[in-house]
Amino acid sequence: QRTAVPVQSTTNYFGVQFDAMGGYRYARRLHGFDLLGGVATDFWLRSIDDTYVPGLGQVYGGDEEYFVFSAKLGLGYFHEMGKARHYLQTGIKYPFFVYEYAYPLSTDDITLKPKGRPSLFAKYQIEFGSAMRDRFGLTIYYDSYRFDQSDEVVDTRGGIPTGFVVWQPESHQDTLGIQLGYYFR
Repeated sequence: QRTAVPVQSTTNYFGVQFDAMGGYRYARRLHGFDLLGGVATDFWLRSIDDTYVPGLGQVYGGDEEYFVFSAKLGLGYFHEMGKARHYLQTGIKYPFFVYEYAYPLSTDDITLKPKGRPSLFAKYQIEFGSAMRDRFGLTIYYDSYRFDQSDEVVDTRGGIPTGFVVWQPESHQDTLGIQLGYYFR
């Protein structure tokens, strides 16, 4: 039986996300519904700092690269009131390809493939001003990821097994954000 000792460290993230959504609009003049489908691509770097744990010693961090490709399915609702346009979008995202490339300082590079699970996304957007002119907007959004534990990989140093196994544990990511925008016509 293996035991894992959780440790606490500082972690920094940097990444980009690309979404492509399309759909069909069931609309009247001032309001309507959208049936949406699309794909998303996420790439982020995660840097985990080294840390010292009393009784355990020095625990080495490392850097990781994540590539995630997801399918998205959702619904949207829009409503125009005067010079304000409201848009609500919500749906499910399924990561169908997840690739984690880790290069820790103390061992050889490691490739892990956590398994994606369905998760939710939502966005509320309001724009002020005429649709035919430049205008301001405000967006509040929620995005999430759910990953099962990856398969275990034997750790090596210089190509020689160290006797340790490595895996990415079950992970959850929830992001809540706000954006201010200026739209050019």
